[in-house]
Amino acid sequence: MQIAGAWFMRAVEGYAVPTVPLFTLLGSLGMAGIEVKSIFEKGSDKERTDVGALLDLLESAADNEKLTKIINNLKNLKK
Repeated sequence: MQIAGAWFMRAVEGYAVPTVPLFTLLGSLGMAGIEVKSIFEKGSDKERTDVGALLDLLESAADNEKLTKIINNLKNLKK
């Protein structure tokens, strides 16, 4: 439909509309590349980064000495 509209605008009105929407094409190719990269990543690496981020968040919110000790033990297990 979009290609037919572009042909009509070019033939009848003389307006040079690109037949293929370049920005949409580039965006979709970029998103597909990110998804392919995500598929080939190791799952354990993803989990490690997620757990690390969670531990950092908990550590910054920890006021209790016992909680801080537990978080440090979990960090040592992560390595």
